[in-house]
Amino acid sequence: MNALPESLSSAPSAILARENSEKLIPAMVIAAELGVVRRTLARWLEYPNLNFPKPHVINGRWYFRRAEVEAWKLGRARLSCGETA
Repeated sequence: MNALPESLSSAPSAILARENSEKLIPAMVIAAELGVVRRTLARWLEYPNLNFPKPHVINGRWYFRRAEVEAWKLGRARLSCGETA
C-alpha cells in the first residue's frame, strides 16, 4: 500500500482543526459549557475589561467562534494562576 507523504497526510486534520476553530457555536451551548446562563454572557459583554468575545448575531441569535472562546478561557485561566501576558 502506498502511504501519503507526511505533509499530505496531516493536511486533512489541519483543515478539520481550522474548520472547527472557525465554527460558530450557539450562545446556549457556550453558556452551558461555561456553567452559566445566557444572561451572564450578556453581562460579561458589558465589561470590556473581561475581554469576552463579541457574538456574531444571525437572525437575532448569538453565536461565538470556538477559537475565540477557547482563547478567552485560556486567558482567564492564566490570570487566575497569576501569569502575566
